[in-house]
Amino acid sequence: MHHETASSPFSPICIPSAREVETFNPEYAECCTADSFKVDLEGHTHSTFNKSSARVFAQDFKDTYPQHKFSLEEIKKHWLTHVSRLQMVYRKQVKLAADPRDREVNLKEAKHRRSGRKSNVGLHISFDVN
Repeated sequence: MHHETASSPFSPICIPSAREVETFNPEYAECCTADSFKVDLEGHTHSTFNKSSARVFAQDFKDTYPQHKFSLEEIKKHWLTHVSRLQMVYRKQVKLAADPRDREVNLKEAKHRRSGRKSNVGLHISFDVN
């Protein structure tokens, strides 16, 4: 989706405007093309706009990777699952941009989780049944 790393901000090119989402009608055409691909990260995962982008993605995936034998339905299903993850990341980025204090809280929470995982790595308690 035109961003360098998982934590890079999303490119506005890939996100439709609210007007584009509102006026989209699947009876006339798909919401986008493979060359100008867009996903609604602010709406519902299974909105008509995102279902349309899933169809575009699935067809382009099949055209680009014909050696994979996934059906269009499987590709669409997995794409929409990925969209829900993208939406989580996007919403988190928007929230952090709105309030920088949230960034400090998130960093503290991440550090706490990481230290908890590190402390649990070496814990292997064995119980003798005898």
